[in-house]
This record gives sequence, C-alpha cells and structure tokens, in this order.
Amino acid sequence: MEVRAVNFIECVMDAHSFVFENLGKVYLYALPILILVSASELIQAFFIRGIYQYFFLAIPFLLYSIYAVSWHRFAALGKNSGNLIAFYSFGVREIKYAILSAIALFTPLFALTLLGFRFQSTANQLAIILFIFLPISLFVLSALPSIALDQKFEPALFMKTGIKNVMTILIGVVFIFVLCLILMGAWWVVTWFIADISKNLVIHLILSISGHFVISPIILAFTTTCLSIFYVKAIGVDGLGTSIQVPINDGKVGNEIEKLGK
Repeated sequence: MEVRAVNFIECVMDAHSFVFENLGKVYLYALPILILVSASELIQAFFIRGIYQYFFLAIPFLLYSIYAVSWHRFAALGKNSGNLIAFYSFGVREIKYAILSAIALFTPLFALTLLGFRFQSTANQLAIILFIFLPISLFVLSALPSIALDQKFEPALFMKTGIKNVMTILIGVVFIFVLCLILMGAWWVVTWFIADISKNLVIHLILSISGHFVISPIILAFTTTCLSIFYVKAIGVDGLGTSIQVPINDGKVGNEIEKLGK
C-alpha cells in the first residue's frame, strides 16, 4: 500500500477547524471521562491499598481509550455523533487501544529502569530518544488510529508511515507539548489575576481545579483529531468498499470519506 507524506500545517489546521466546529461536543464527550478518571484517582489515593492499586492504575487507560476510540471514529468516519450514551462503546477495540497505549508509555520507562540510565547524562537522553522513544512513537501514532477505525493491523506499514513522516511526527509532538504549556500557562495567569483581585481563597481553589476540566478536553480532542487526520491522509481508510486516501479539507473528515464511499 502506498504511504503519503503528510503536511504538518494542513494537519493542524484541519484538526483546529474540526475541534472548534464541534466545541460543544468536545466538552460533552470528554467531561464524563475526566470526571470518572478523577474519581478513580481519588478512590485510589484514599481508599485502595496493596495489589488492588494496580487494578486502579488500569482504569484511566481504559477510560481514556473509550474516549479516544469514540472520538477517532467521530472525527474520521462521522460515527457515534449522536447523543452522549451512543457516543461511547467498550469492547475488544478499546481494550487493544488501552494495551497499546500502556505499552507505548511504559516501555521507555521500563528500559530506563532495566538499563540503569540516568536522565542527567545527555548521551543517555539521546539514546533513549533515538532508540526507544522515537521508534515506538513512529509505530504507535499510526497503530492507534488503525485500531480505533477497525483497520488491518500492519506493523510494517505503520513503521513505513512513521519513517516517511518522521519530521511531521516530531514537529507534531513538540507542537502538542508547547500547546499544553501555553494553555496551562494562560489559565494559571487568569487564575492568579482573578485570585489577586478577589482575595478569595475559595475562588482561587475552584479556578485551579476547574482548569483541568477546561483545558484537558481541548487537548484530548485536538490530539486525537490530529492522529485521525494523519492516519487518513497518510494511509487511508479501508472499510467503505475500497481503499480510500482522502485529502481532508476544512476539518470535514468524515464527510469527505462518506462522499467518496457512495
């Protein structure tokens, strides 16, 4: 299968358009997941001890995977865009997504422990990035959308896609990181400014806590949409009777795919 190079700016602009055209759904669909994740973390912190803590560590992965899979399908296929209950699903697809996400996160950390690396060494940092984090990222960023969209799991194709788009992926990871810093920094400034004026500790506390629920839905939706658009642009979606590789314009990902599938 042919793999196409993806333009980073086009990918970001399409994701931006899609997210802000569906801003209401961004919060409608993400907030229940964030509330459940926060509740599980509070329960784990105050009530869970021993081996049961490992069970609760898996809960956030499963909850985020439920959200991510549903948002992938909404962004790339126009699926599950109805009411809140219809949006979510849980099955093998979500479990596989959670397992792959956990592997991607914990493999570099496990390698650090196993090999005895120390972050203080620049050489070790470069080794981790080049030989552990980067290959995993190149593979996972194509593999995750394929799971969500019920596509064939083709590791060689995913690596080929990642290698061909290595600069797009690297710039994208840095961009998302910087975006998180900017949004969190902006919210901190607003919180500090209002608290300084009001001199009210309760208001300051409420604003500090609510920042997570204001910013995180945007980050989750934007990141997931970027992955969906990247996958569709680079590989295409097979499942509407033909292998489709569609340029996505103005964020209307699903509409373009459905149009070609008719």
